Amino acid sequence: MIKKIISSNVNLLIISLLMLTFCSPIIINYSPYSLQIKKLNIIISKINQCNLALTQSVQDKSIDSDIAKDLLTSGIVKLDEINQEISFLPSMKQNELLKTKVMDSLNYNTSLFEITLSLLKTSDLNSLSIKFPEYSNSLKLVEDSSNTLNLLGLEPSFPIESKVFFENSSNYVTTVLKITREKDIKYEQNKYFSQGLNECLSSLDNIDEDLRPALAKIKEDGRSLDVLISDLKNKQSSLSSIKNKSYALTIPEEGSTIFKQFQDVLTTYEIYLNALKYSLITETSSSSSETIDENYNESFDKYDSYLDNVQDFKKELDIFNKNCI
Repeated sequence: MIKKIISSNVNLLIISLLMLTFCSPIIINYSPYSLQIKKLNIIISKINQCNLALTQSVQDKSIDSDIAKDLLTSGIVKLDEINQEISFLPSMKQNELLKTKVMDSLNYNTSLFEITLSLLKTSDLNSLSIKFPEYSNSLKLVEDSSNTLNLLGLEPSFPIESKVFFENSSNYVTTVLKITREKDIKYEQNKYFSQGLNECLSSLDNIDEDLRPALAKIKEDGRSLDVLISDLKNKQSSLSSIKNKSYALTIPEEGSTIFKQFQDVLTTYEIYLNALKYSLITETSSSSSETIDENYNESFDKYDSYLDNVQDFKKELDIFNKNCI
């Protein structure tokens, strides 16, 4: 009798142990704690999908910025939806830390998407310079928070493949920064060069009046031509100053042609001044010279050539300003 009872109890114990062995995992897996862990991992998986989607815009070591901007925009919307999903999860003391860390990782990820999108949408040098350090810091926060989730036994939220997109985005932004900086430097160089040319041209305009009326009036009044010769010497001195000022200009790559054209203008005007001065000196030294009228005609022909030359230059300078400034 006793043997039967013992035997029966042993069998019951064995059956109980077997049932406990097989049922424990089921009980554990379907406990509120385990179910919420699964939900958290599902949420992390959705964050991963948003990150992985960005790889569609990867091109070699850069990105297709238009595709990237679309993916980031839609990704931000999806991450906001995931944020709502987490907020609806019931709070449990056992997994409150895990839920908080998943929320932190999501917020870091959303911030990274927003900063990256902002960088891709702007080419302003100041904005890029300010936001780029924020971008690098935000990327580090996402990576660190993903590692933290992994250490806590959850799935990591930042797949390795996604890092390629952000590395390429960094390359893209760095390239944009470089190009923008170079464009700004070129713009400043062209602007100061143009301003310098305009100042030289303005100085030239102040001395290049037509002297035919003055010559005619002096002759009509019977006055000495020395006053006109003195005026020409002053103009030659002013022209020399204009030349020196132009030589001091820093010539940008796009400005070499227009600078040469301005030097041609100055040379044309110098030739005219020398020719007219020669004509005046010739007349004062030999009033009976048969070539006086011919000399004056040739001198003022050179002045007319100068006028044509300077007008052509002004048109080219306008074109330079429109294209390079």
